[in-house]
Amino acid sequence: MFLSPFTPERLLSTDRYRDPNPDCPVCSPAQTRVLVDLSRATLNDLVEDLLKLELGYGEEFVVNNEIGTLYDIDETENLTKKLSELGALSLIVAGSPN
Repeated sequence: MFLSPFTPERLLSTDRYRDPNPDCPVCSPAQTRVLVDLSRATLNDLVEDLLKLELGYGEEFVVNNEIGTLYDIDETENLTKKLSELGALSLIVAGSPN
């Protein structure tokens, strides 16, 4: 059920649930590739310089890999580690830019 601006006589309408379109840039997860020297860059570089400064993420986001949580507001022990020390290179950022 949703509000419909198209039918003034029926403000509430029903519709079947539709999965997000994987080709839609709004509905689908954002993906990007970053060229990084893994032997020099730290998780803190990724969090502060890329995610917060360049992409506009605030404080409320999480960085995960296949093993588990690498960073969130309460999980900061990995910030000084080099990206090469953190295992898998595929990272998942859960949250939204401001």
